Order: sequence, then structure tokens, then C-alpha cells
Amino acid sequence: AEDGIRDLVRSRGLGDVYRSKAPHANDGAGAAAVFHYQTATRTWAFETLLDAPGLDAGDGFGWSVDIHGNTAVIGTKAGNEAYVYRDSTGWSLQTTLTPDGDRNGGFGRSVATDGGTIVVGAPGEEGLDNDTSATSGAIYI
Repeated sequence: AEDGIRDLVRSRGLGDVYRSKAPHANDGAGAAAVFHYQTATRTWAFETLLDAPGLDAGDGFGWSVDIHGNTAVIGTKAGNEAYVYRDSTGWSLQTTLTPDGDRNGGFGRSVATDGGTIVVGAPGEEGLDNDTSATSGAIYI
């Protein structure tokens, strides 16, 4: 699709709730859409489009997305951030996660959530000895 929607994947914990990620939407700033399956009509209903404040073109918000229960975690491709949303009476941004210090290792390119645990991947993170010749990657919990 033109806005870069990459997939539509079943989310855990909410039954028939799906999310769609569009990291190239909004001039590359990105977006993520949430849909609910309507059993009575057997159709998918758009619920909301999530984005985050202060995104720049090329950040790729929505590069990685995971939803569990009423918590959604959305990562960026180049923004070096991950965003946590909760749904009580509508999806709202709860917090922005960033890596320790001044790092640029792709933090947010992969995310996962299960219960109260959030994991954010940084595939280009330097190793513990700061050896820049090879990146070992890191996960933040």
C-alpha cells in the first residue's frame, strides 16, 4: 500500500483485535492502526490510528508493534524510541521509552509485551566492551 502498511497480525490477549503498522505513513514519520473484529457483521472495524508527538520524517513509527491485553508497544525504525499505549476508554500514550545514555543502536526496531513486561530490541547496539568493529545487539527489559 502507499502508506507502507506491512502486515495485519493477530494480537494476544484481546481475542479478535488486530493491529496494522504503517511505518512509512505521514511522510515517513509512521503510524499504527488498531482494528476490532465485529462478530455480528463479520467485518473488521477501524478503531483508531496511533501516532506520537514530535515524530520526524523517517522515524518509522510503527516499524515494530505488539499488543497484549490493553497494552500496545510501538517502536520506531530510526527514532531510537518505543512508545507504550494503554486502552481503557480509548488508546492513550502512557510513556516513551528510550535507551540509556546517548546511544544509536536501533532501539525500538523490535518490541514485545506480555503481561507487565516490555522488551525492546536494539540490533545495532555495541557490545559491553564498546567494540565498534562488531555490533552484538541488545535487549532492554
